[in-house]
Amino acid sequence: MSKSNAESHSVIFPANEFTIRKRMMTHRRLSSQRQILSPSAADAPQGGPGAHFQFHRTFAPHVVLAIAIGLAAPACAVAEPPPSLSLPITCTIGATCYVQSYVDIDPGPTARDFSCGTATYEGHNGIDFRLHSAAQARDAVDVKAAADGVVKAVRDGVEDNLFPPRDPGRECGNGVVIDHGDGWETQYCHLKRNSIVVSRGDRVARGKALGLVGFSGLAEFAHLHFSVRHNSVIVDPFAPFAKPGECAPSAAGRGLWDAATADVLKYSPSQLIDIGFTDQQPEVSDFEKEHVRTSPTQTSTTLLLFARFINLQKDDKVAISIVGPNGFTVERITKPLEHSKATYIAFAGKRRRNESWQSGLYSARVELIRGDTRPILRTTELILNP
Repeated sequence: MSKSNAESHSVIFPANEFTIRKRMMTHRRLSSQRQILSPSAADAPQGGPGAHFQFHRTFAPHVVLAIAIGLAAPACAVAEPPPSLSLPITCTIGATCYVQSYVDIDPGPTARDFSCGTATYEGHNGIDFRLHSAAQARDAVDVKAAADGVVKAVRDGVEDNLFPPRDPGRECGNGVVIDHGDGWETQYCHLKRNSIVVSRGDRVARGKALGLVGFSGLAEFAHLHFSVRHNSVIVDPFAPFAKPGECAPSAAGRGLWDAATADVLKYSPSQLIDIGFTDQQPEVSDFEKEHVRTSPTQTSTTLLLFARFINLQKDDKVAISIVGPNGFTVERITKPLEHSKATYIAFAGKRRRNESWQSGLYSARVELIRGDTRPILRTTELILNP
């Protein structure tokens, strides 16, 4: 394709933005009503009817789910020596899994994480470790005990179902509660149905497999919701001794994590979790089901570059550029975001007007623009062979 044809017969697709939650697209409080939900006797975990699987749900604006296990806001100071926690999921942080949401430390109607950022939502009481998609969950990603303890409660048998209707009392889906002594507990939610390999009363060591990451209960993406409690009060493992509502932009330190885990869980306010070429513009729900996209061929109708972010902030912009054979170029900068976004997918590309795309190398560059900085930059390539 000649340069003139590329310029005169191409259509640049404007970047598009999406959020996981179809009806809850911005960081705004949709409801202040919180409900305390307990399973019925038939659905109760092994700990007894309703035992240790109580939930409150606050309608969260921008992400999948608000689970609260326990009745109180994040704790302030704790008296007993807390357990040292290791990573409760078998994955590589920043490559095969990501922290989607932190604990909401703000006791009011707004939401803030421990670093004063927006990587949380109203009423969220744990840490969400997300996978790329439900398809990745089929590869058997282990959920592990974060510290030594005794299994206090188990529930299994809840179906894995993305974008499910609300099922009161079963928001956690398949889950495990571990008692670590001195009032400390950890809870693990949304495990894959029939994957849990421990029972109530089992003594487990740190790193012991409990089950597999799934998307059971109230989940719209495959992830582990991990929460920590002390004497039935929620504790933020990143800032266990902070005063209620207190955050710090330069928050550092291990929190409750062991040294190795703290090192890999360094705070990232925004992340680019996927980038690539595709031949069609998928819906956000498609990405949550299967993140691997079909690559363009020489006869594809469109040639698109997508960039999939999590936890973007108000006024952020995304710059996309593609350079290819015979003067093929795409340059696009999105409009500033009107609100923070839990997930954001940008597309840019061209529609084919000639018989085929020119063979050769197509190079793409994606940058996150935040004020005068560009904190994220990623590149990728596509080779079209004749």
